[in-house]
Amino acid sequence: MVSIWYSYLVIIADLENSVFDYEGRDNVIILPITKFVRKDGNLAVVSEITKSVFEKYPILPKKWGYMISQNVPYPSYKTNSSYFIGIPNKKHYASAFDEELFKNGIWYLFEDAMVKQENVYYIIEDDFIEASSLSEVFKNLDNIVFLKRREGRS
Repeated sequence: MVSIWYSYLVIIADLENSVFDYEGRDNVIILPITKFVRKDGNLAVVSEITKSVFEKYPILPKKWGYMISQNVPYPSYKTNSSYFIGIPNKKHYASAFDEELFKNGIWYLFEDAMVKQENVYYIIEDDFIEASSLSEVFKNLDNIVFLKRREGRS
């Protein structure tokens, strides 16, 4: 069961069990990524959730690495049952959170969500920023859900 409550018109839900519980044809799961492509062509990531998605979909590290190397700012991956968009929040896996890079991704996400109202966008709150700080950006959209990890859950 998913607990849902509203905060400044932004939906916040507990992340229950796994990010894969939110997969679906019209569900877009937003993944934090870096802009660093390793020598083997794979995209380097530090988020445990993104790593788990890369394990389930082994084509993603190489595909997104190629896309980032070709200056695609927000790589995506869509199948019949899954839809992921990568939003960079670091230039290098060892660097600090890059607020400007992240803000650009959030504006992209806002525009995408405005156009694709049929999709529900899931953002794992811990990996980016607190929902309350983004409430103003997303206040008129009802298709953004922040998944908040509770203590003891991964």
